[in-house]
Amino acid sequence: ERATGSVSLGWSGDRGRQMRVDARVGRTERGFPGPFGSDPLGLYQGVDLVSRGMNDFTSLAGSGAFRTGTLTHRGRVTWSSAESDSISPFGPYEDRTSRTTGRYQLDTTVRRIDLSAGWEFVHEEAESTFVTGEQGQRVPVRRSVSGWFVEGRPNLGRSRVLHHVAA
Repeated sequence: ERATGSVSLGWSGDRGRQMRVDARVGRTERGFPGPFGSDPLGLYQGVDLVSRGMNDFTSLAGSGAFRTGTLTHRGRVTWSSAESDSISPFGPYEDRTSRTTGRYQLDTTVRRIDLSAGWEFVHEEAESTFVTGEQGQRVPVRRSVSGWFVEGRPNLGRSRVLHHVAA
């Protein structure tokens, strides 16, 4: 079973001003064979080898753009959360992940060269009943990645728009 819902709100104004907010939620209920589709030693006879679980997903994103002179500024921030709970012949399993991403981009044209520059980041936190310490305690996993970028794209000739008329 799968159920999802989403909503988006957007606005556009003069001088390239735009804003948008997106929200999304979802839930899936699933079943899958285990243990990993085989039992070569015949140890699990008579046991239901189908694991069952629920996945929940939520995300919220905001983005915007505006121009100042010859510069176009763009930004986006997204937060998402995913949770998974399963029950199998091997016991319960829980997984939680939260992620935040962001991006800023600046675009302009200088002497027939289109330029883009900006910064992007990802921060994620997760924990699972499969990632545990020596006493069985959960060990959270945290990571962050960020980077800068610059790109130049020269315009080598005139751009032509071709129109095709269907007969």
